[in-house]
Amino acid sequence: MDIIYSGILILTAFLVVYLGWRAVPQLLVSLAPGQIRARFLDAAESDRMLAASPSLQAKLSELRALDFTVLGIMAERVLWRRVLEVAAACDEKAAFGAVVLTPTGNAGGVYFYTPLAGGGLVFTRSRSHLPEVEAGNTSVKNVPGAGVDKLWASHRRRLQALRERGQRPLPVADQAARLAAVRAYYASDYAVKVRRQFLRSGPVINFLLVVGLLLAIIAIYIWRVPVR
Repeated sequence: MDIIYSGILILTAFLVVYLGWRAVPQLLVSLAPGQIRARFLDAAESDRMLAASPSLQAKLSELRALDFTVLGIMAERVLWRRVLEVAAACDEKAAFGAVVLTPTGNAGGVYFYTPLAGGGLVFTRSRSHLPEVEAGNTSVKNVPGAGVDKLWASHRRRLQALRERGQRPLPVADQAARLAAVRAYYASDYAVKVRRQFLRSGPVINFLLVVGLLLAIIAIYIWRVPVR
């Protein structure tokens, strides 16, 4: 019986660690977004990563063709989870562009982001399961499979519509402005909605269920061991 119990305990503890690897950073993002840290990698490391991926170079060429200037590689980290992206900006267009990097350093999704005064934003991305929003000073749209030019065309139209309604873009000139835009994003009403969705996501729910199971197993063990 003790061998069976020990096996169940070890298996459950393993599942807690396995599921927690993904779920715990999501929980922290949801409950304490101030713990998210963003910074730009140093120039030498950025140059090495940029030169190593032909697919990344191709996406950056498309951004440069739209007059976006590469600012460098930005890293967002929460605990052990780190997301890298090549950040770009065009002050004339009042927008940031970005190519998200895969774990192997190749080009992943592309997005455009314009933070607005008062907590609003315009966000247009090529791939995401996160919700779309068209309300007030917020416009978020997913355009799966679209090329960079079509992605920008969607972003430009929606940004222009908000500007005509009196919304004012925040500065997008440099790395400091990009880091400020990260903070603005996580403080926005849209990010609050996304954090609530994270709390209801499968990985988080499964992790919490397994943690509850582990606590139950420990409680049963404590209850069944006689007090000497």
